Amino acid sequence: MTFKAVEVDLTLVPPAITLDPTNQTVAQGSTATFTAAATGSALTLQWLKDNVAIPGANTATLALVNVQPSDEGSYSFTATNILGTARVRPPPSRSRPREEARSSRRSRSARRSRSAATPRSA
Repeated sequence: MTFKAVEVDLTLVPPAITLDPTNQTVAQGSTATFTAAATGSALTLQWLKDNVAIPGANTATLALVNVQPSDEGSYSFTATNILGTARVRPPPSRSRPREEARSSRRSRSARRSRSAATPRSA
């Protein structure tokens, strides 16, 4: 009987985000696709919406199909292993149907115009 020595490298690498998803505004009914990437040993990937894990969203790509107003929110990505968790930085991505985004910009613009035209009381 012959035995061979086997060397196993058990060096663990902490998680690090190497590609942040980009912010998107898409038309209602279309698809928003977010892609992120991470490095590290034995990673568990997870997408979150408004800081809540999205069930089954544990790959580097998140596709939101037929985007509706209810899909608006902050989407973020984490990579975790026994050494810690890496989170998307800077701020998480947002998904907002385009028509709603235009309406929201008009509202903010109108509020700014009204506040600029309203004299302040002393």
